Amino acid sequence: MIQLMWAHWLKAKRTFVRTMRLLLPVVYSSVLFLYFYSRGKSGVTALNEYTTFFLFFTLCALFTLSLLIPLLLSPDREAGNFGNELRIGISRGKLFVSRFFMILMLVTIMIY
Repeated sequence: MIQLMWAHWLKAKRTFVRTMRLLLPVVYSSVLFLYFYSRGKSGVTALNEYTTFFLFFTLCALFTLSLLIPLLLSPDREAGNFGNELRIGISRGKLFVSRFFMILMLVTIMIY
């Protein structure tokens, strides 16, 4: 399973995924810092700040996934309409699970 995840990671070598893994947390932190800094202390409670933080975080995570999944699938689609993955002798279930865990790992790295 780890070898399949590594293979998926190597396929994403020339995509924007690797840059996005490092760039998005910095952009997200900067945007939230600027948002809270511009609002100042005009009666904002800690609960409102946490609510706003997690609301933005949920929206950014969903947006990131909507960009990440097509970027990871595009090399296989362009290289023969997924024919290479379907003909290598590994079950589709293992391929799906390995891709799922790789995406989960990438999102977890972006979060933390």
